[in-house]
Amino acid sequence: MAYWLKLIGTIEEPIDEYSKSYVDYSAHGYDYILEGDKIVLYATGRGMLFASADVVSPPRDSDTHWPFRVDIQYRCRPVSVANGVHVNEIADDDHSSLRHELKHQSFVPIRVSEFNRAEMLLGRESE
Repeated sequence: MAYWLKLIGTIEEPIDEYSKSYVDYSAHGYDYILEGDKIVLYATGRGMLFASADVVSPPRDSDTHWPFRVDIQYRCRPVSVANGVHVNEIADDDHSSLRHELKHQSFVPIRVSEFNRAEMLLGRESE
């Protein structure tokens, strides 16, 4: 199981809300979002986290310009981006470059402590 910060939207087309039952992504290197992974959703260009989810399907082809799609089940129900949590609030003290890592990526790894902090701040107690 891996923990990811998954970007949603683009700089050119930022989102204000998102509640789809899937996410699309492009792989980088040998990293893929896989069934059983946990993700925090991040609004690209806004700097805000707005939901967390479990990945509940293996990757499959997407019908968008992103090549891969996985189904998700929300852990923390999506909130409007304006009511989200700023990404800097979840970064561990020694992981201050988290926001910088987001540039030109579809998703980036985060630590379990950062995932748990995101869920706490989004209103779900860690398991």
